Amino acid sequence: MPGYDPVESDKGDALLSAAGYIAIRPIREGVWKVELTRLGSQAAGEKYAHKQATDCDGWQVDFDLARYDHLDVTGIAEDGAHAKVDASMTFAITPAGLAIRKRAPQIILDADKGRFGENLAHLYLDEAMEGLLGRYLANSPPDKDRYTKQCSFAFEKYDDGWKATAFLGGNSRQYAWNSIDQGCSLILEDRP
Repeated sequence: MPGYDPVESDKGDALLSAAGYIAIRPIREGVWKVELTRLGSQAAGEKYAHKQATDCDGWQVDFDLARYDHLDVTGIAEDGAHAKVDASMTFAITPAGLAIRKRAPQIILDADKGRFGENLAHLYLDEAMEGLLGRYLANSPPDKDRYTKQCSFAFEKYDDGWKATAFLGGNSRQYAWNSIDQGCSLILEDRP
């Protein structure tokens, strides 16, 4: 695409580049090389989803922004052979999550000011942060390295004991970069 710049066009690429996890350089008009840096190679998962096309040879990788740490049971309601367990799931924010969360407000504002103007960019910053990072990471205080989600599980009693039969909620919402609250995916490729 003539005039395409992955850092200006994709907030995920811009964040990973600003945080030092990827390097982006032009090869020629409309073709960019996106590579993991040493830091990115250490933080990323295994490459997968290989794709080849004209001027494009790419892989996808995942960056964990937070990892499950522990679960605390906060309540149990039992009714015969059925039970509902309320819990708090705690996630530890990874170094990549901390670096990306720190840079996200400015990267998002810079990108959205050009598209929507300063007033709208500021007005929708929180929504854009949640869309890119997920609700829990986007709204966790900047000085914290963990966040907690409230959730519930259904259990049923069998002859050999209680078994979890359903996860009843906790808002693990999907958002940009093919991600969920704990990680993000990036497609590494030379873009035509």
